[in-house]
Amino acid sequence: MMRFDTITIFPEMFSALTEFGVTSRALKMQKAQLSLWNPRDYTTDTRRTVDDRAYGGGPGMVMMVAPLEGALDAIKQDVAVHHLIAGPTILLSPQGRLLNQALVDELGGHSQITLVCGRYEAVDQRFIERRVDFELSLGDFVVSGGEIPAMMLMDSLIRQIPGVLGDEQSAEQDSFKNGLLDCPHYTRPENYENFLKQTNKTNSHKGSEGEQTFQSYADKTFKDFNGFEIEDKHSQGGEGDFHMHFEDFNILVDTKNYKKGVPSREREKIKNDLLKNEHIQFAWLVSLNSTIDKFDKSPIMFEWVSTNKCICYINNLLGFEDPTKMLRIAWFNCKELFRFIGEECLDVSELTKLKEGRYRMNDKIKSVRKTIRELNTTIGVFKKQVENIDYELRDMLD
Repeated sequence: MMRFDTITIFPEMFSALTEFGVTSRALKMQKAQLSLWNPRDYTTDTRRTVDDRAYGGGPGMVMMVAPLEGALDAIKQDVAVHHLIAGPTILLSPQGRLLNQALVDELGGHSQITLVCGRYEAVDQRFIERRVDFELSLGDFVVSGGEIPAMMLMDSLIRQIPGVLGDEQSAEQDSFKNGLLDCPHYTRPENYENFLKQTNKTNSHKGSEGEQTFQSYADKTFKDFNGFEIEDKHSQGGEGDFHMHFEDFNILVDTKNYKKGVPSREREKIKNDLLKNEHIQFAWLVSLNSTIDKFDKSPIMFEWVSTNKCICYINNLLGFEDPTKMLRIAWFNCKELFRFIGEECLDVSELTKLKEGRYRMNDKIKSVRKTIRELNTTIGVFKKQVENIDYELRDMLD
């Protein structure tokens, strides 16, 4: 369960979160907990004052330190009573760190978060410096208070809690989960007032979402590459899913969305497709969520099928923090290989020598890394010995 402690002078606003939709269901299922703390309850005057004029003048009122600290102290005490690990204290403010999906994922690792909803002109800076871990902003605009931004943050976090959404894949396939927007979605009928959905595959086709995901990454990765074009070929047999065209060479791409590994028959299929397309030099077999049979020893592997055609196997693309980086690496490898086969016309034996040279280089790299680890261990031992000698000298001097 994830607990949210929210400091606000308008707790009634949070009924939008507690009484409606996914968040309401999560709170009732006890997947999440929301505790609201009003700083007016921690004032000492009869008017329950939480704001005052800015010191030195200026427009607007400023939220006072004491009521906010009183509410925060009460939260810390309650968290300790319930034996919870206290998470960060976050102030919603326009000058804060910009909220994005990566930050949402990071905050999702906490079991408790405290949110401070500012009001009026500002919050006393002394409270921010003394008690706030970081400030958080939803963008370069101003709203009347932190309540609505706080609810947006909580909604984003709650929907990621396992068991909250009806379909566990809904959160995983949300926009920005892999740094991209989600693909377009449609309902029935396929033809609505002569307006067709923008794909000739039905939603039941298990590969369609994977193909759309790859195309989104390819567009993002290669949009500035010279001569880049991508053609959708999934409806033409023996052509793969896409043809990617670049200034110097072409790539046939087949994307797979298997959960338990891509079988060998898919390797044979893409090999045959590559050999049939004389104008294409490379083929990419891209597994989005698993590895490829017999080519799973590293993220990217290659197999020559002739003296001028090569298959690149890309394993578990979506498992990487930045899939576009893996696509760039695969492309640059293909560029280097094309330079050899295009300009020097290497035969199979020469390609084999290149491959063996790469393995020898990998062995040398492993050996150097091992030596570095051993040196680091030796340095650590010497450092410890020096520290012990230093302690002994200090004892003698004392």
